[in-house]
Amino acid sequence: MTHSSLGPALESGVNLLRGLTRRRSAVAEAHRSADAWATAHPSFAVQLVASPRPGSPLVDYDLLIDDPPGATIMLGVQVDDGAY
Repeated sequence: MTHSSLGPALESGVNLLRGLTRRRSAVAEAHRSADAWATAHPSFAVQLVASPRPGSPLVDYDLLIDDPPGATIMLGVQVDDGAY
């Protein structure tokens, strides 16, 4: 991963997270969207982590991107209104 490609990829990853439906019933769809994002960014190893909120129909997501020098970048978006 080069610094020149990292910025656009991170911006795109944030946009992916913002666009995911946060209902539990949409987790499989969110994983398909993340898989499509990963296909569009083949130089990155990517994993979408779904974290269902206890007692809630909502799910939070994080996008993990492997950084070849041996680190992992974690992207997360916290929705202000608490519901989608």
